[in-house]
Parts: sequence; C-alpha cells; structure tokens
Amino acid sequence: IVQHDITTPLPNSPFDITFGHVVLKFIPTEKQWDALRYSHDALRQGGMAVHVFDEEEVGVPGPLLADGYFAVPLSRYKERCDHEGIMWKEIRWNFTVEKEGSPIPVRGGVFVLIR
Repeated sequence: IVQHDITTPLPNSPFDITFGHVVLKFIPTEKQWDALRYSHDALRQGGMAVHVFDEEEVGVPGPLLADGYFAVPLSRYKERCDHEGIMWKEIRWNFTVEKEGSPIPVRGGVFVLIR
C-alpha cells in the first residue's frame, strides 16, 4: 500500500494493480483524468487500475454533486480511453442490503483500466 497524491505519477512502479475506492469525487474534475491516467501508466503489462464509484457520482449534468464534491464524467473518460488506446471495462451493480431492518439501495460500479 502506498499513500500518494494520485494526480501525479505514482512512485515505485510498475504495479500489478492500482486501486481507488470512491476517491475520484474528492478530486476536482479537471484533475480526475490525471489520476486515471497515472494509475494506468504505473501498471505492468496485464495489470489493472480499479476505480470504484457510487452511482450518484457519474452522469451528473453539472460539475458538482449535491454534497459539494465533484462529479465524475465517466462517459468522457471512456471516450478518452478509446482515443488513447487504453482498454477498459465497466461493471455496474444495483442491490439492496438491510440495515437495522430497513432496506438500503447500493448502486455503483467499477471502472477498470487494463494495461
């Protein structure tokens, strides 16, 4: 595990995996691509950069989320990956868990960049 400003190149690469769990929304939108790109650049061949997101972060029309954090324009990043020849996969989930007898919806996914 390495603690690092992920909007700059990662030290000590290459890695088999880089992982961010609901971290992109804490980064200004104009720097999010840097975090994605550097997480991919730090991988060895066959590695994966895994970025977990909550549903409310992606597909927001404006630059900010309701809680004041930053929107994650995932469709823009998919297009950029395609343009730059970066392989990617997206997996979405939507299920309900129970907490203290009440159902709580869990919606989100993972954006995976593959080297």
